[in-house]
Amino acid sequence: DVSQTFCRRGAPAWNPDQLWCSYPNGDDMARESIEGMVALRGARSEKCMSTMKAFLCTLYHRPCNSTGGGVKPVCFYDCTRAYENCGFDDQYRNLQC
Repeated sequence: DVSQTFCRRGAPAWNPDQLWCSYPNGDDMARESIEGMVALRGARSEKCMSTMKAFLCTLYHRPCNSTGGGVKPVCFYDCTRAYENCGFDDQYRNLQC
């Protein structure tokens, strides 16, 4: 249940009928990734934090079908935008995304 998690807080409304295929500890992974990235890059702007959180939460909590298959892929644009907003150069963004 992702209703009260790190990824859910401050996020747009999630469809309650949608099945979510999440990493078992995906919420912790998203939070720890953001904390590590901020410590490494010093990227503390609101724009950076919000786009990186949205991207990482999409990475670790994806909508899927009732059998747990058909997982929606992560959007390449969301990935590149998150890294761009946090000040990473094109070469690093392309490597990560």
